[in-house]
Amino acid sequence: MGFFIGIDPGRNGGIAVIDHKRYIHKLIAMPEKETDLVQEFKQLAQYQNAIAVVERVNGFIGKSHPGSRMFNFGMNYGAIRILLVAYNIKFYAVSPVTWMNELELTRCGVCSRDKGWKKHLKETAVSLFRDRLRSRVVTYSNSDALLIAEYARRKYSENFQKIV
Repeated sequence: MGFFIGIDPGRNGGIAVIDHKRYIHKLIAMPEKETDLVQEFKQLAQYQNAIAVVERVNGFIGKSHPGSRMFNFGMNYGAIRILLVAYNIKFYAVSPVTWMNELELTRCGVCSRDKGWKKHLKETAVSLFRDRLRSRVVTYSNSDALLIAEYARRKYSENFQKIV
């Protein structure tokens, strides 16, 4: 069995783990403390045969932000990549446009990336995984990660054994 890890690296992002049957194994908000982030990745390393997709970030996140905020965002992204390497988790960095196109999220009619867009992403995640949620709750923090994990499942399931 293979696992697919979706990572939204933003401070308000999250981490999701699903398997090839779309069962949700982990669904959390991004840890705030570095020590907690390390512990989460230590746990992720226990998922044998896993492929992770981390949302690729650049220096602009939709609107003007102070340099200190952008620096912290980049630091978190770098830390996540280093932890993936350190724990030997195969990963791909994928742009938001790429994973959203695969899930047909850019054609939904919601053009802005404001709260309306985040609400749409959350509703899409709930809709896709409604029968798999059990006691888990999809939030604004973890919905992107869950959708990124689904992107990974769709993109890499067919050639999973060759990749891992």
